[in-house]
Amino acid sequence: AEVSTEAPTEAPTEAPTEPPVLYRNPLNGEPLEEPYTKRIFFITLSNIAGALPHVGEECADIIWEMYIDNYTTRCLAMFSDVTKVEEFGSVRSMRFNFIDLAKAYDAFLAHAGGSDLVYNYAYTSGIDHMNIDTSSATNYSFRHPGRRNQGYSWEHCLFAKGKGLHEKAES
Repeated sequence: AEVSTEAPTEAPTEAPTEPPVLYRNPLNGEPLEEPYTKRIFFITLSNIAGALPHVGEECADIIWEMYIDNYTTRCLAMFSDVTKVEEFGSVRSMRFNFIDLAKAYDAFLAHAGGSDLVYNYAYTSGIDHMNIDTSSATNYSFRHPGRRNQGYSWEHCLFAKGKGLHEKAES
């Protein structure tokens, strides 16, 4: 029997093509046409019954609910584009765990004050943050008059304005 000495022919191969570059929003995973280069914003949010309902939380990409002591939770809203939020609240004080998350995301943290220990931790951790607590309206925060008229306590009437907050942080 004769043995063939011809080399087997292989099917032609196509040059590999690179898939198109697909960028994604770092918080919500939505596709983007170009890399995400904006600053992520965090805003603290009261979560006790006397502060409900929340306003503007549907604009957040992520809402974290965390214990701040043995029995109370507070929320941290994460925004990939804070300028889309007309008003958000009610805003409350920053906490240690919020600072840790802000550091991990290199986020700007907007809050309504905090204890001396928490402020010291924020400064030593190097995060960018701003106390937006005010008794008079600014371009980035205000006390909601409708809430005051409905009997909400003072601490549950502070709201952030997304565009103004972004502008203030940029300056």
